[in-house]
Amino acid sequence: MEIFRSGLNLDYLLSDVVTFGGTFVPEAFTREYLSYLNEELDSLHYGQYQSGDDAKVYERHKDFRARVYDTQAYIPRLTELVEYIGWQIRAASVSKANNELFYPDDVNVWRYSDESSGIGRHRDYSHDLYLIVGITTKGCCTLEFYGDNPDNPSPKIWQAGPGSLMLLRGLGFCEHDD
Repeated sequence: MEIFRSGLNLDYLLSDVVTFGGTFVPEAFTREYLSYLNEELDSLHYGQYQSGDDAKVYERHKDFRARVYDTQAYIPRLTELVEYIGWQIRAASVSKANNELFYPDDVNVWRYSDESSGIGRHRDYSHDLYLIVGITTKGCCTLEFYGDNPDNPSPKIWQAGPGSLMLLRGLGFCEHDD
């Protein structure tokens, strides 16, 4: 079964990540693969997450978190996806020289309700090394991407929906240290 849609060029996408700090593809995955993946996602046991009152970003959603290689959860489809994306990133020419150690294993699945305000403006943690991969499997939302400058008043607007892919540069990607 094909995971990515035909013609998806990771070298081009990763060049944008190096240059701009991130990139977005509205329909990166095949519908067949999304259906296959969602069967597993629908069967997971989700916890309720709510940020504390003193948090910089207030959010509330159901979540599932696991380490692919160190988990008791049975997540073969998520494991397959994480391994495939890691292999694709390591094989891409733009990252081959610098990111041969990119072996992602941290999985977070978030389920927001229709009433949720989602997640607010933030920077991911400094421990998120190399690359952050965001995939939308169901629903839709608007993402605002500010790039490297958090004071940028003009974000890129991305409309996420089923099958969309977001790549964000993390610490160490192609030797970036920001």
